[in-house]
Amino acid sequence: MFLVLCAVVFLVLCAGELAAQLPTTQLKSLSRVFLTVGSEADMSIASSADGDEITALRFSHPGITAELLIDAALPFDDSVQPRYGHFHVRVANDVPAGRYDVWAVGRLGVSNPRTISVHPEPTDLLSPSHDVAAPTELPLEKILQANASIAQRDFYHIHVDENQDLSIDLIAQQVDSRMIATAELRDADGRLLSVLTGSDHVDLTIPLPVGLAADYLLFVHDVLYRGGNEYPYGLVLHASDAVERASTHRSDERLVRSISAGAVEASQPADERSDDMESPRELAIPGTATARFDSASDVDYFQCQLTKGQSVAIEVLSERLGQPTDARLTLHRRSTDADGVVSWQQVAAGDDSFNLSDGPMSFKSTDPVINYTADVEATYRIKVQDMDSGEMLGKTQSYTLSVTPLSPSLKLLAYLPYDHRDINVTRPSGVRVLRGGLQPLRVVALRQNWSGPIELNVSGLPAGVHCAPVTMPAEHSVAQLNLRADEDAAASVAAIEVNAKASIGDQAFSIVATPTTVQWEKDAQRNSLRTRLVSQLLVSVSDLDVEPITIGMDDPMPIVVNKGDKAKLAVKLTRRAGGEKTPVILRGRDVPAGVTARDVTIAADQDTGEYTLDVTANAKPGTYRIWLQGETKVKFAPNPQSLQRATQYRDRLQKMRDDPNLSDQHKDLDAAIQTANKRVESAKPQANPRDFTIFPASPMVVLQVN
Repeated sequence: MFLVLCAVVFLVLCAGELAAQLPTTQLKSLSRVFLTVGSEADMSIASSADGDEITALRFSHPGITAELLIDAALPFDDSVQPRYGHFHVRVANDVPAGRYDVWAVGRLGVSNPRTISVHPEPTDLLSPSHDVAAPTELPLEKILQANASIAQRDFYHIHVDENQDLSIDLIAQQVDSRMIATAELRDADGRLLSVLTGSDHVDLTIPLPVGLAADYLLFVHDVLYRGGNEYPYGLVLHASDAVERASTHRSDERLVRSISAGAVEASQPADERSDDMESPRELAIPGTATARFDSASDVDYFQCQLTKGQSVAIEVLSERLGQPTDARLTLHRRSTDADGVVSWQQVAAGDDSFNLSDGPMSFKSTDPVINYTADVEATYRIKVQDMDSGEMLGKTQSYTLSVTPLSPSLKLLAYLPYDHRDINVTRPSGVRVLRGGLQPLRVVALRQNWSGPIELNVSGLPAGVHCAPVTMPAEHSVAQLNLRADEDAAASVAAIEVNAKASIGDQAFSIVATPTTVQWEKDAQRNSLRTRLVSQLLVSVSDLDVEPITIGMDDPMPIVVNKGDKAKLAVKLTRRAGGEKTPVILRGRDVPAGVTARDVTIAADQDTGEYTLDVTANAKPGTYRIWLQGETKVKFAPNPQSLQRATQYRDRLQKMRDDPNLSDQHKDLDAAIQTANKRVESAKPQANPRDFTIFPASPMVVLQVN
């Protein structure tokens, strides 16, 4: 019954270091994040890091495609000149409205995903007015996209006809924007009518007054007056009674249901009132009901019948659907004394439903859940209230309450970590596996009334990439798989899946892990990391680069050790270009409590070493999977091919300049050579080997403690 839509990650930034990890494309923002069904539009990379030579955009729906734009050929050259990072995007007529993931693919691999939002309404880009006397007109049923402005407010004008019931959706969080929006609604004379402020994962809906025809002003800005390409937002003015738009403006229910327990449709209408304690809404089992918190003090009541020994899961789904709520559940049992006096006794309460950490990642939800087994047959009353009593996010929030039989269940989340010696340092990053390299893949298990072992394997791997299956031991919640590329692996981009097999009682079942991704790293205004679910895990393989150093084990067989003894791991390094003469520090990871693992350094002139695990008397017997993380400095050239191309072109021009038969073209050739020299100079920084600190991972080692 658990679901996690967001992760809160606290991190500490390390200052004054060499570049950590070899460069991999990081996609920060796109020029356009709102598209219309059946439309075409130009789209470019608005902001990126290590975004060298981006040649493709890959979307999570096959009906959305991108074609790389082409520039005119260079002087005296007929070859095609790609306009890296610039595309013409087409959305097919049969693409459903909704949110989709997009990845950039370039010289430095596939990027982290970003979100685009596809709508039935027309969309347009604009630079909004910053003059309150000349506000930008906000039309009906058209999505306007803008970027929040630094230290400024964006001004919009809205006209409402008599008795017209309209609302404005301000969409930012749902398209991976850094913007936390603030919206001020004012009348035509500038008098303040309302102020709403969003939050992480929560956007705004601004209702307009209904009655006489009137004009209104809308002031929009980031709550901290930040702005730029990484702060896009959309505005759409629409009828308030319009059908909810396919989750395009709020959380994507397609992703929600992918890791929620088998959700059933609401068995009660959403507009049936629930706030009368003496007449609670009756729920069958299994059953669900949709309701809403109509005010900060609203409390809703439901009722169900339980027999003795009957076990149920009572759960609220709200925050995970993008609602700004912090709900709480309370369960009371009805009893009647000998005199016929009825009383209600509290028997259970539930607040936040889940909180599970893996290194820097902390998966949690503020939606509550109660797992309860009735000790007597009785009537039970469920009380639902919102502990977040503020109204800056709006006065009305919705939720779904479900009561279902309590049964064992398993959900899995998978993510590709950003490796560093301090696991709290993380950021959005793509995945590029170099030839001979190894990429960790983490899997987190969300268990419900079940603790058995889980067999994990990866499907969809590109040719030349391998991943050994792993068994997550019973009662464990985290496991690591390792993707390993051959020395001659071909270039590719592939969507992979983490598949799991397990048994609950006599019933065997299979599930697929739900991918997660990092949205934004910590910045100067926030001390937490934002993450979200994603539709796919994409990995890329580079055939132009090799991993400078990889860590292997001479004997990867399971190690059996008794408490009070020591286990020794024989480590072997494979050194390649850039990693020939550099010391490597080894650190134990996923080491269980009661086992001491101290750092070991393999000298620059050595390729082998030994890592010791001291299994103390406090160690808990069991099976564990541990691995070693290295740290070393290497020399690496991110993109020497760009310099090779630029130099070859300049040399061809120079050869033509030296041809006496082309003396009549010297003027044009001299101008072309001058431009070519600039291209050569601009390519040199990415072609010259630079110092990078990398953190290679070893294969997994099974440690059996007796």
